Amino acid sequence: MEIIRVFITALAMISVSFVVSWGGVALKMKATDPLEGNILKPPKIIFLIGLIVIILCYGIIAYIYIFDFNEVTCACSVMAFLMSLLGGYLILYRLNRRITMRKNDFVFRNIFRREKTFFYGEITGFRRIKIGGFRIFIGKKSIAIDSYIRGQSEFLDKIKNLHIPLK
Repeated sequence: MEIIRVFITALAMISVSFVVSWGGVALKMKATDPLEGNILKPPKIIFLIGLIVIILCYGIIAYIYIFDFNEVTCACSVMAFLMSLLGGYLILYRLNRRITMRKNDFVFRNIFRREKTFFYGEITGFRRIKIGGFRIFIGKKSIAIDSYIRGQSEFLDKIKNLHIPLK
């Protein structure tokens, strides 16, 4: 039982340092990164939701470890840690995912900060998503653009003006 406690504590410390370091990277990028063209990125509320989830989950873990640690609460702390991973994903999603629209092409950056440039002529089709937003297809690859992403309507209008078929 004690090994699980040590393991969860180590994972929690690593996760907190990960979130703090990405927060510092985000603040540094905001201060030094000149934004060119039209940029599609998730709203700030996604970051706040992820931060709240992480704070609540680690608060639960700390409470369990300080006041009542047994077999049942150990399972609860493991579940809280797994939920905190969702918060970490939301933070990475907000900080890293973006599409930069330029005149002849656009740059897609995923949550792991890998960038790929696509020309608008490479788009083979697009499809509306049932829950909102749309998905564009570039060969065998596809990129989902959710309805809450700022600037997604301008991007959709640009794609529609290219007369790309609806899939």
